[in-house]
Amino acid sequence: MELVTDRAAWPVTDHPRRAGVSSFGLSGTNAHVVLEHEPVAPAPEPPVPTELVPWVISARSAAGLDAQRDSVLASVAGAHPARVGRALAVERSALEHRSVLLGGVEVARGVVGGGGVCFVFSGQGSQWLGMGRGLAG
Repeated sequence: MELVTDRAAWPVTDHPRRAGVSSFGLSGTNAHVVLEHEPVAPAPEPPVPTELVPWVISARSAAGLDAQRDSVLASVAGAHPARVGRALAVERSALEHRSVLLGGVEVARGVVGGGGVCFVFSGQGSQWLGMGRGLAG
């Protein structure tokens, strides 16, 4: 350990490089922080298989959803799965009847409920029990 008073190189060693920085205020306030050199980044993870990209489709009715699913599956043969998934999620309308295809297989299907608006006042729930319950109804 040494007191550094001028700019100095931080030598590379076989263990993590650490430094302590202290500050002593006039009014008695003291602060200390320990700095450590960032470790070498690990090798990147292998890419996620693109066959597992969810494709979200929607329609106004159950019959329309079946037709939309068949149309999507027939028209995207050979397309990049991630591009299809993005196009379906971003460039299409989100209608009431919805389905999720994963690898060309329907894994979820349902109808979006007609829920109302709910206001959440973050950080303001501890005053009394259930204070926001009336807004959620």
